[in-house]
Formats: sequence, structure tokens, C-alpha cells
Amino acid sequence: MYRPRMVGCTPQEEDKGRALIFYDPSCPFCIYFSERIKEMVKEVAPDIEIRMINQFEESEEVKKRGEVPFCVVNGVPIYSSFGDRKRFQEDVKKALG
Repeated sequence: MYRPRMVGCTPQEEDKGRALIFYDPSCPFCIYFSERIKEMVKEVAPDIEIRMINQFEESEEVKKRGEVPFCVVNGVPIYSSFGDRKRFQEDVKKALG
């Protein structure tokens, strides 16, 4: 059985103090979900800079970070599902310290 090698997320120094939201523009669900993630991050941290990253147009941003989740806050990958609003927002708060 083929199993792709998981590289993991490699946050960059420039990710500190920012929220990065990665999305696939070819998927209408991904666009909707990324907007929901953006709203939830803003509720917890209204002053944080949020950058939406189109995975096709800005593929170099994805490549240098490796295996990216949908969201990275303050250099910390957020793996919890945005479907669980409470847990997702708790993880964002933890990432902000």
C-alpha cells in the first residue's frame, strides 16, 4: 500500500504574529471553509494580520513550509477542525501564547 511521506509543517520566521490560511482555489468548498477559518481567527484575535494563500498562485509559499494544514497562527500549525469552533479557537489562542 502506498503511503506518501509526511514532511510536516515547517513554519517560517515571517509567520510570527500572523495567521496564514491556505486554500485550493479550484474547490468552492475550500474557499468557503477558508473564509470561515478567517472569521473564527478574527473573533479570537481581531488585530492579527491574516494572509490568505492561494496554493496554486503562491505554491512557493506552500513548498517552503512543507505539509501545511489549512491554518498556521504565529508560526504554529493549527490541526484542529474548524468544524469544532470551540477547540479551533482554543488552539488559536494557545498559538498566540
